[in-house]
Amino acid sequence: IGAYLLNPDSRRFNLDDLALKYLGYRTQTFEELMEKNRIGDDFSKISPMEAAHYSIEDADVALRLYKVLSNKLYETGLDRVMQEIEMKLIPVLADLELNGVFVDTDKLKELSRDYQEKLDSLLKELFELTGERFNPNSPSQVSRVLFERLKLTPPKKTKQGAFSTSADVLESLANEHPVAEKLLEYRKYQKLKSTYLDTLPRLVNPVTGRIHASFHQTGTGTGRLSSSNPNVQNLPIKDDAGKEIRRCIVPQKKGWKIVSADYSQIELRVLAHCSGDEQLIEAFKHEEDIHSLTASRLYGISQDSVTDEMRKVGKMVNFAIIYGISPFGLAKRLKISSKIAENMISNYFSAYPGVRKYIHETIEKAREKGYVTTLFGRRREIPHFRTRNKTRIQEGERIAVNTPIQGTAADIMKIAMIKVDELVKEAGLKGFAILQVHDELVFEVPETEVDKICDILRKGMTEGLDLKVPLKIDISIADYWA
Repeated sequence: IGAYLLNPDSRRFNLDDLALKYLGYRTQTFEELMEKNRIGDDFSKISPMEAAHYSIEDADVALRLYKVLSNKLYETGLDRVMQEIEMKLIPVLADLELNGVFVDTDKLKELSRDYQEKLDSLLKELFELTGERFNPNSPSQVSRVLFERLKLTPPKKTKQGAFSTSADVLESLANEHPVAEKLLEYRKYQKLKSTYLDTLPRLVNPVTGRIHASFHQTGTGTGRLSSSNPNVQNLPIKDDAGKEIRRCIVPQKKGWKIVSADYSQIELRVLAHCSGDEQLIEAFKHEEDIHSLTASRLYGISQDSVTDEMRKVGKMVNFAIIYGISPFGLAKRLKISSKIAENMISNYFSAYPGVRKYIHETIEKAREKGYVTTLFGRRREIPHFRTRNKTRIQEGERIAVNTPIQGTAADIMKIAMIKVDELVKEAGLKGFAILQVHDELVFEVPETEVDKICDILRKGMTEGLDLKVPLKIDISIADYWA
């Protein structure tokens, strides 16, 4: 974890790699030891002396690395993040993994059958629309049907010399032919079926009857947690298909509930705090609809006149700014001209001048220092500015703007998880955490403890941080993960 904090964009944190990088020492790897003795992978056949040397080397290297990394963490000011956030989070995540989640496998199987019927129906529609049978899972066959048979506008060729059939390409073709939209729909249902509906039942532990995902502290550049087996972070949240799968996560015991607490617009609140923009701060203090407010500024109308469609645009622009989107990128996403997108971004910055200033100053500081930090001191190096490559520099600018916002939000969630865990244990409650996904914390709770857990979640997730805007959570209580 210490090595990760020093270089969060690396994904090589095993002992052998770290020894070589920080100590200039080449360890004997497990593979080398096995190959040397020609005994496959059965460690029990290694002589006691060789096994002792191998183990002692690991212990020695670990201690030497601890000393080197501790000094580096102190020198870079990352020691507080290490001790106060990441180290305290380890037992919380260990409990989260051990607790696991209970899934209604019968419901999953039923959904899988429904999705298969949907896929069969979509496949039939695809054949009718194109006038021939083809495999929608084959990029080459899809490319041939779209660009040779149907003569749709071809995109630029990939490095391999073929036409891409990616989601972006299909979205751009949606206005030309209905087959593009049907292909996107087919892919969505197939991915959900194979990744979740058919896979989750196989991941159920035969002893506990629950699925125990792995949560990783070293998997993202911003400090957010990642997960695997299954990757719960990739489960679609907003659409109906994702909600159907979430409903399969239920309490294991009768008389229990699933309680989830989701931060409301945490990244925008962090942006308001970091930028000090008065308009944003006041909007959050008075609990205004921030997306409606932004839409009214983009279109130059009163909030009362903002339609649902306009609000969606306002929401998209709000989050696009955090991710450093370009006018071209926004135009593509909203399916509008680059000129209109440019005007929208200009109107946004006119409405929130503090944000414009913050973004400009953040990028300049990143160029000067070569890194950015979160509110709590988490640090991310940005080597992109040491090149003359325009595309790479633009990527660096996006990272410089996004990391302090998303990273601070990640830190807030981690601090909240630690606080909530302490409060639940102090209260001696039976309820326990089962998931952390994006800005959401999910608990499995006896009905008799629901009110107490809700109070703890409000206290642990929204209090104790000195921010210019209030933090807010939305709590859901149901018989499934709602």
